Amino acid sequence: MVAGASFDKTLIGFTLFRPLFDCWYAEQAVAQGVTLLSGCRVEGLVQKGGAVCGVRVAGEHDVVEAPLVIACDGVLSFLAREAGLHAGREPHQVALGVRALYLLSEDEINERFGLKGREGATYEFLGCTRGIRGGGFLYTQTDTVAAGLVVHLDSLKEKQIPPYELLEHFVAQPPVSLLLRGAQLVEYSAHLLPEAGLRMVPKLYANGLLVAGDAAGLCYTNGLTQEGMNLAMTSGWLAAEVAAEALAAGNVSAAYLARYEQELKNSFVLRDLKTFRRAIDFLHRDQLFTVYPQVVARLMEDVFRSDGHPKRRIAALLRQAMKGRVSLRQVVRDALEGGRAFLC
Repeated sequence: MVAGASFDKTLIGFTLFRPLFDCWYAEQAVAQGVTLLSGCRVEGLVQKGGAVCGVRVAGEHDVVEAPLVIACDGVLSFLAREAGLHAGREPHQVALGVRALYLLSEDEINERFGLKGREGATYEFLGCTRGIRGGGFLYTQTDTVAAGLVVHLDSLKEKQIPPYELLEHFVAQPPVSLLLRGAQLVEYSAHLLPEAGLRMVPKLYANGLLVAGDAAGLCYTNGLTQEGMNLAMTSGWLAAEVAAEALAAGNVSAAYLARYEQELKNSFVLRDLKTFRRAIDFLHRDQLFTVYPQVVARLMEDVFRSDGHPKRRIAALLRQAMKGRVSLRQVVRDALEGGRAFLC
């Protein structure tokens, strides 16, 4: 902690245990009159006269009719593809997130992570994915700790390493293994994420159809943070508002629903995607996840080394850390490209 530093108490983050939160959230909707259908899979759209008017489901009912459908069926969004809003997703546009959930007592979590009360901690890791573009994370909840990885799907495909093997390798490494010692593994999950930024966002509306969340490609990373849930919830809120107005007006045409896209442009959602649109290509450079973590680690080891020998200048130590790993020309090129991606 820096002396004199202050914290803005209005900036508060939360972690959510989605199985519990989603159930609670659904209960709130049902209490307001929503009909919830679970245990059935949406398999396609129902279309009549060039307009979407429901969905086909597998289960007890073959068809659920609706004057307007909001597609929130994940990054692959077969519904949006069936409606002709996108032509399919490619591996370089998608990331895979894998997560393991570990059970620990609240006291153990607070002691290991240096927490008190309702505080939480999140750790981010780079250079832990065996040469695959991506990173790791570790975050606490009341009585559980989540550990996982997010990796680019095209890089994972190229390296041919099973994701569960990557995760096992990650949690076995210190300091992760020390923080998880004695914890009970209670859940494993995986999820595809949109990673191509603004260029991945399809047309967001058609006659009788709106697209929101991951299905709309509304997720991004700028190398420091990855945001998706807040974009998804905001897009869902805006889609619901436009849908309610369209239904009240008796007009669910694409022309009327086009206002939804404008609302997203006016919000932080598409503005943030535009702000970091250049970061996407920059973060597909393999050396960011392999070479540079090694260089920084070697440099820090040498800077803080105390072995009875005279200290060397940091510039000399940096050249030594770079030797055999990356050329000065490549570092300068990457620095310039990084500047264009994040500063321009």
